[in-house]
Amino acid sequence: MKEVLLYFGSFNPVHHAHLIVAVESLKQTELDELWFVLSPQSPDKKKSSLASNIDRKTMIDLSISSLNKIRSCAIEFELPQPSYTIQTVDALKLKYPNYRFSILMGSDNLKGFYSWKSSEELHAFFTHIYVYPRPGSVIPPEKKDKKVVILDTPQVQISSTQIRNYIKNNKEYSHLLPKSVAEYIKAQALYQNN
Repeated sequence: MKEVLLYFGSFNPVHHAHLIVAVESLKQTELDELWFVLSPQSPDKKKSSLASNIDRKTMIDLSISSLNKIRSCAIEFELPQPSYTIQTVDALKLKYPNYRFSILMGSDNLKGFYSWKSSEELHAFFTHIYVYPRPGSVIPPEKKDKKVVILDTPQVQISSTQIRNYIKNNKEYSHLLPKSVAEYIKAQALYQNN
């Protein structure tokens, strides 16, 4: 049975910190694959700042082209928007009935996980909840939850918001993401007016 680690996000755009977390998490969990699960619209984010679904998936695919065991997953693009994780989980159950899934999240999201829509069902579905440290975020002590595994990944202070602001203000940003992604952003003139 294939075991997959799901890394949810808008990845708008994907950058070095995302990739470092992905590669290091996969090493530490020893699961079969990690999937970047692209969100078309998070229930708590404005859609106007998002690049198109196709652009964000293309940037992910460019960034992971040389990485083993890491792929993109656009299953949420087929779901009603805004999408909730429980809808994604239901779709994954149907599409991959013989897979087992764990979730990867930043330490800033762990506490909120228990109040997500259908959180008990989500908790039962995921084999583990892997948590990586985020800059400026203290990992809450979830010692009662045996599914929570704290990872020791590097904390890289890069954010997609920062990159979008650099682009908007004509500041250099190419060092913050893979060369192929920077070239794609320039070629497609993304994030010029955000």
